[in-house]
Amino acid sequence: MLILTGRLPGDEQAPQGAIWDMEPCDKCKEYMSQGVILISVRDGEMERDESRCEREKREFDKLPYAQRHHGFRFMPNPYRTGGWCAVTDETIKKVFSQQMAESVLDWRWAFVEDKAWDALRLPRGNKSNFD
Repeated sequence: MLILTGRLPGDEQAPQGAIWDMEPCDKCKEYMSQGVILISVRDGEMERDESRCEREKREFDKLPYAQRHHGFRFMPNPYRTGGWCAVTDETIKKVFSQQMAESVLDWRWAFVEDKAWDALRLPRGNKSNFD
């Protein structure tokens, strides 16, 4: 995919590592084939301001049918706090309820609020059980 973001004010460099779609990079695909990626988010972000979530959902619903129905789903965009790790499927089955574990194992990634992240003693920064 090639995305031209245009010229930024003051001829600043365009942001690196921006998320343009929900397609994982090759490295993340590799992690997802071996386990599940967990990403830490700020507490309370999963139940954010309903009006903001509703506005985001309306914007999502404007996407072309093919984009909305081929692996894409609406998801609120919580504030990431820097924790990122890949864990085994067995870990997911231990720490999530059965219903939630099934969903996480299907998607191969999940957001985890900071309070739960710290309670699980998950690492901050980029870590993997597979490297």
